Amino acid sequence: LKPGQAPHFKRTRTGGTDFKPIIEFLKNKKDNKKYDLAVVITDGFADKVYNDSKVKIIWLIVPEGDAKAKAIGLGPGDKVIHMGS
Repeated sequence: LKPGQAPHFKRTRTGGTDFKPIIEFLKNKKDNKKYDLAVVITDGFADKVYNDSKVKIIWLIVPEGDAKAKAIGLGPGDKVIHMGS
């Protein structure tokens, strides 16, 4: 790159999202009393997961995301919000 020239990035791959580590973190006995709510910003494209933690999750789906958010198994008190474009 020349000084002042912006780099050009091209996305070549996507995927690999896994919500299980989030759920496992929220279920951790050491941490689970610290949080009442978690907010996850995602496109919603991932393997199916169910929130069986005691922490409520707000799933914010980006405008380009999965309109049905099929990967998200809602736990009690969870909400899915689709962000506007």
